[in-house]
Amino acid sequence: MASLSSVTDYLEVLVAEQAKEKSADSVLAVSALVRQAKENLSEENFTDLRERAGYGEKVWSKFLQIGLDERLIPLAKREQLPSSYTTIHAIHCLSDEELEAANTQGIIYNNISQGNLTRWLRGFRYGELAGEDVDETPLITIHGPSDLSEETFGRLREDLQKVASIYGCKTITDGDASSVSLRQQQSLDKGKQLEITLMKDLKSTWDKSEHQYRTIFGLNSLDDLVNAKMPVFTGFLNKVRGSKDAFWRLHSHDFIHKNAMEFCKCNGRGQRYNYKRRLREVAEKFPHLAEKVRETYDSWMQY
Repeated sequence: MASLSSVTDYLEVLVAEQAKEKSADSVLAVSALVRQAKENLSEENFTDLRERAGYGEKVWSKFLQIGLDERLIPLAKREQLPSSYTTIHAIHCLSDEELEAANTQGIIYNNISQGNLTRWLRGFRYGELAGEDVDETPLITIHGPSDLSEETFGRLREDLQKVASIYGCKTITDGDASSVSLRQQQSLDKGKQLEITLMKDLKSTWDKSEHQYRTIFGLNSLDDLVNAKMPVFTGFLNKVRGSKDAFWRLHSHDFIHKNAMEFCKCNGRGQRYNYKRRLREVAEKFPHLAEKVRETYDSWMQY
């Protein structure tokens, strides 16, 4: 890497890297740059660089940790790392023993998702206990300042939930029971937003569709299509486009949004799992859609 000495020098290289197509190489390049900046800049300038580059503290910290982990370099050379920095960071968090086992078992590959890695890790640590229903008992109580801001509390809870899930545990905070209805309403609101998106994105397709196809699938309006059961939704669009290949070329994002919308509208845990599983299969079958699926998970399918 060229010799860099100022915040502006680092920022120019960072911006150039950000403009590149997302890949494991680009993640490692940014991470190496953050590491070099940490070593060469003052703390004040290092913070200034982060702010000017538009990174939050948590994301910046993850890039730094990735940049400091030399174990990732051989995996990158063998093209085993995914393009998601969050999944690469999860790989970084593995112990040497866990990383060796995951690599030996073929768990580390360029399309591995963070969810799949977490499930494997839970099984590796706890064997047959992973995923089983077990008797639960309170283990840890956390005390904090009474004036903790809502934003800080939210970050704390999110981080604790992630750590607890790795160990086969879950977190329960005061107010969780009373917040169920609030979560449900928030999920329904997200579903409405996705419905509006689908109505807008499919309007042209609906307007140009032949009436015989509408009759075949029992659809009288665009609203009927957007809110139809999944076989009707996909069947109609496949028929309009003439083939599955054309469907996936033209309506892959609509399919992803439809699954996310149905996820938001349903209450059953099993149903929500099935919608996530369906999109995971899409990401595995069509690697170019993996990033879109991850974005949809993060933006719409957190319950």
